[in-house]
Amino acid sequence: MPSILTPCLALLSMAGLGALALRFALGRADGLSRLERAVTAPALGMLAYSLILLFAGAAGMFAYAWVWVLHAAGLAGLAFVLVVSPQRPAMSSAIAVAWLPLALMALLCVALTVGSFLSPLMHPDARQYHLGLPWLMSVSGSLSGNDTLLHNGTYLGYDILYSSVADLKRLGDVPAMADGLKLFNAITSAFFPLSTLLLCRAFGGSWRAGALAALATFTLGPVVYWGFLKNDIVAAGVGLLSLALLANAYEQVKPRMFFVACALAAYAVSIKITNIFPLLLPFAFVCFSRRLPPKARIVGAVIGLVLILPWVIYAYAVSGNPIAPVATPFPEEIRLAAAVRNSNGIEASAYNLVNQFVPIVLGRYPIPGNQSLGILSLLVVPVLLAFLIGDAVKRRVELASVIACSALLWFFVFYASTYDNRFLSRYVLICFAILFSFACFRVEVRLRGYPYKSRIAAYFAGIALVCALVVQNPSLGAAYERLAVLQDAQRIGREKATEAEGYAAPYQVLNRIRKPGEAVGINDHMVLFLEPPLFNLHGMHAVGLNLYAKDADYVKRYLSERSVRYLLFRQGISGGTPAVEQYMAECAQRVQSFSGGRSLYVVKSDCW
Repeated sequence: MPSILTPCLALLSMAGLGALALRFALGRADGLSRLERAVTAPALGMLAYSLILLFAGAAGMFAYAWVWVLHAAGLAGLAFVLVVSPQRPAMSSAIAVAWLPLALMALLCVALTVGSFLSPLMHPDARQYHLGLPWLMSVSGSLSGNDTLLHNGTYLGYDILYSSVADLKRLGDVPAMADGLKLFNAITSAFFPLSTLLLCRAFGGSWRAGALAALATFTLGPVVYWGFLKNDIVAAGVGLLSLALLANAYEQVKPRMFFVACALAAYAVSIKITNIFPLLLPFAFVCFSRRLPPKARIVGAVIGLVLILPWVIYAYAVSGNPIAPVATPFPEEIRLAAAVRNSNGIEASAYNLVNQFVPIVLGRYPIPGNQSLGILSLLVVPVLLAFLIGDAVKRRVELASVIACSALLWFFVFYASTYDNRFLSRYVLICFAILFSFACFRVEVRLRGYPYKSRIAAYFAGIALVCALVVQNPSLGAAYERLAVLQDAQRIGREKATEAEGYAAPYQVLNRIRKPGEAVGINDHMVLFLEPPLFNLHGMHAVGLNLYAKDADYVKRYLSERSVRYLLFRQGISGGTPAVEQYMAECAQRVQSFSGGRSLYVVKSDCW
């Protein structure tokens, strides 16, 4: 099947399962708008898919053939819901007043999707675990652990879906499959702006305010990951959607909608465990308030815990830590080595904590992997503080204020704990979408006392400001560049083929010469295309081995006991240890070198 049709089929199937779940949870009169249903249904379907795939992988029963059964069930569910559901009213005319920012948002979504689809690049983190770990499950049939991999035990709530979008075992032979995977990631990334709009609406904002908040999300640098197989944007989108449903359930006193919100919150945490920080306080506020019936609050909390429990058990079973690798206890030697690698030149002090705030947030201080959060993010923080301080003075505690306060608190805590090493703005992506939603809502409320013409003028001024900042977002430059070569299909094809062949070549050679079951040693945490069994000897990523505290004799004994015959190493990679370097000098013989600094070695017979 063409690569661009497979992800669409998978998404339709997920939407079908989610629509069935919504009908069961909320009934026929669910009170959701068309847009809310269109976003919530596929999110719930993705949750169902991820748990089914998790159980199949944990039981060692995963096979891509079974995925077609899931697809068939989801499509049947979609057909059932479309046939038996009552006719929905037409889209509210109120949305027409927000046509301009909505059109611009849709245009940006399409541009980013097409740009990522045309790009030959795949983010290194995808090769490491976003796509690498589902690949290992596909080739082995089981989702088992490997204590030499840094991301052993990582929650894969979204990443595991890649194994249902394509037969990953064939990815090395059919590189075009990567296009389908990237398209799936790009389409689901649209949850992010759409959920931002829905959250602003749930706060009480109009379509205009919500559309402006959604458009503002494209000023954030981390949108550069749109369609590049990372899960940050999707994780933020699902978290925002859970908050939007939570706010609606709280204001409208709908216990069943609260249950759906709890389920999606659990799913957001299973995608990216750091989502628990901005989500915990709002859900705790609702659970301890008296607005919803006590039984509903208890049931909602149980639903959330039950749905996240399988991932907790999985992480504990394969790593010994229920929230691995977030709380993995790094040995002192690895911690010191990582501190040297992650150091960005900023000395930890109260002065630098304040003085470096603007440069780091704007991405002007060079930190590897960090993107600018944009000028709008800087502007919205004091505005939010003014609103929240005003609420505190008036002793007015509303759920919207609690959600905004939770986002602001997580951002400040994250910044204070990482500004002197590896501040990565993608971990607070959800926070600024919340702040944009809250700011647009509260500013609109303040403007309600002004004449209509003044409000319209302020609205279009806001659109002009956001558009100017979107155009200046440096992270969108790559998408613009890819669109510029849209007409050169041959060039695009050559670049994709060169990228795929250059990365896959050493793995294909290795898998061709090794015998079935022969183990391989690597010093590179990029495991995509490498069939197990494998053992990682990267100093800072093989946490369980702690090779900084070992010698060459230990490495020799460790690899001999596991019958490691081949070594696939990348020269110049950080994290090398004296023990491994000495072992390589004594026991490794280079067989072949490849582009990208990778070399294939065979272990000498007298060392094996």
